[in-house]
Amino acid sequence: MRVLLPLLLLPVLLLSACSSDPALYRDNTPVLDHQTFFSGDLCAWGTVHDYSGNVTRRFVADIKGTATATTFELDEIFLFDDGEKQYRLWKFNKTANGWEGRAGDVVGVAEGQFIGNMMALKYDLQITSEESEIIIGMDDELHLVDENNMMGKTVMTKFGITVGEINLIMQKQLNDSACRLERD
Repeated sequence: MRVLLPLLLLPVLLLSACSSDPALYRDNTPVLDHQTFFSGDLCAWGTVHDYSGNVTRRFVADIKGTATATTFELDEIFLFDDGEKQYRLWKFNKTANGWEGRAGDVVGVAEGQFIGNMMALKYDLQITSEESEIIIGMDDELHLVDENNMMGKTVMTKFGITVGEINLIMQKQLNDSACRLERD
């Protein structure tokens, strides 16, 4: 058992070493301002990967954002390549330590920060399928590339082990050609 324990802990240590430090982005520009980027219409495209990096799903998302100095909301519709539609309404509030976010399928409170050109957000997401419900840890890192484009990566974990990843691009829509998805 004495030899086995370090071998069991090694993957956890290696995985935790992969998390980036948000402070590394403090001086990066352009600075991500939530009021500017998350106000108005946004469109996102992304891929969901399993634990071995294989793409398992693709999606497009239509996002309507509203923001003030101390709050912002993101009304999201996701359409997946298998036809599934998901809805999520995020409500964020500024706190002394950053931002708190809530949504219907988020367990508890999401904790986030804006640092330089990035937004870091950690939360637990309840995923419901026909067979079961599971809670997955989500670690989002969104980076502003320019004033209208953002790239992001979400690491998904269960019991501290990476079980998947989401990669996406998000674009501010400056005209009516946004990725309009039907709002039921």
